[in-house]
Amino acid sequence: VSGKINVKTAGFIAGIVANVNNSKIDSCVSNVEIIYAGERSNCNVAGICAFSTDTNITNCVNLGNISADNTASLGGIVGVSSSGIPVTINKCINLGDLSGNEDIAGICGLNYSSNVVISNCANLGTIGNDNTPNASGVATQLISTSLSNCLSVGTLQGVQISPFVSNSNICTITDCYFDESIISSTEENGKLTYEFETGEVFCDSWEENWSFEENSYPLPNLQGKIPSSIWNTLKQKSKIENLEIGSQGNPYTDWSELKKYLETEETTESTIYIDGEMTATEEISVARPVVIRSVGEVKI
Repeated sequence: VSGKINVKTAGFIAGIVANVNNSKIDSCVSNVEIIYAGERSNCNVAGICAFSTDTNITNCVNLGNISADNTASLGGIVGVSSSGIPVTINKCINLGDLSGNEDIAGICGLNYSSNVVISNCANLGTIGNDNTPNASGVATQLISTSLSNCLSVGTLQGVQISPFVSNSNICTITDCYFDESIISSTEENGKLTYEFETGEVFCDSWEENWSFEENSYPLPNLQGKIPSSIWNTLKQKSKIENLEIGSQGNPYTDWSELKKYLETEETTESTIYIDGEMTATEEISVARPVVIRSVGEVKI
């Protein structure tokens, strides 16, 4: 589904289905731009499903950008999940940019359910802005929830950010990864961009449900589940551009390479990144104006 929704007041807004109960949503793609002016503060907004009860959502993609203020919930895939029965969100991708002045998450905006299982999902979109209280790559306000094999590599902006979950209560996170070159967080399993590029950071549990290509972030494998044109778009958007050595995503890890760079005469100031765990092997005579920043704990 593609198009545009621009409204001032509503209860539920979504690219696919507004309010659903006891159902399955499978292999749906929303490329709907949504703009909500925020005149009703309890509105629920999402790319796929605004409000879900006892519903399983699988193989779905949101491509549309969403701007919504004063909402009750905003998520790339699901706005609100509300149920006493286990709910699953599996193999879903958000590529849309989501912004607003309430809590926002790339996959599930708000959860009132117990025993929600979110697995094999990825957020590649920009989540939040300067006015967002909590911006999360996967979900917010989760109760008794399990996250596994999820990827958070989109930019997060807000007063508080979390690569995976914010405002959570009894949330188990297993084998999830985020790009710490993009998301500044002390949570576990942060990797640098170049580590994703090599494809070596993921555990065996990812192999069955994910697609890996060289020089790209992995994606939940939706090939054959969604139109080939959409799958090709996702692959293109997941590509990692060639990373210059010394960039934040590809810091210097070899002392001899760093020495060669610093001893090359130059008049223009530059900023470079080094691996904090790199060990000094010899002195360096710096021949250029440079700002050196560390990725990780500095040992030199």
